[in-house]
Amino acid sequence: MPRFALEPKIVTVDKQLNLLLLFAGGEVEYIQDVGVPIGEKGSQITLTDVDADEYDAYCTALEEKGYALMQENTIGQNHFSVYGDDNVCITAYYLGLNDTARIIVENDRAISPDKTEYTTVCDTTLMQLGLDKNNSDISTSMNAYIVQLADGRFVLMDTGLASAAPYLYRYMKDRTPEGEPIRMRQCLFHTPMLTIWMGLKHCPKNMQKNCM
Repeated sequence: MPRFALEPKIVTVDKQLNLLLLFAGGEVEYIQDVGVPIGEKGSQITLTDVDADEYDAYCTALEEKGYALMQENTIGQNHFSVYGDDNVCITAYYLGLNDTARIIVENDRAISPDKTEYTTVCDTTLMQLGLDKNNSDISTSMNAYIVQLADGRFVLMDTGLASAAPYLYRYMKDRTPEGEPIRMRQCLFHTPMLTIWMGLKHCPKNMQKNCM
């Protein structure tokens, strides 16, 4: 049986399916529709038992089909790419940790991001607030992750409960030069739940005037 022996009814958009199945390797774990209403936005394929050469070959195949590389990034054994044109956006990534790949084909125009110049002021770091030894209320930190970018700005992913707010604020303040404001890049929430933005909401009032 071919590796990509799939029932046609799984994905109804032929173009999306064809782009997904350009990936000549790995084992298909599942294919699903994405977007709301279901299926109108695009399709996603998840593959296991993938290697980096197969991922690179897929990227090459997209370029040969005429899709432009919009952005890419490699961190360790993990590879991320976005390809597309005026009608379709193809997001693909490979994780070397578990040899998996995901590809999402969307009915949307792929946009090349603006290149932002910045000055490196620190190492890029990732901390889960629950691992902070100075946080005495770990149980309420939940999945609060803090990324500090190389330009010194912060990205927050979820923020913990309200009681985690002082630790969230202190962590960022301690890593910001004296006299400078805490600079935020983005705040991300994985679900629209009240609990996961309470940490941000209840940060000290002076955080509002000390943040950019």
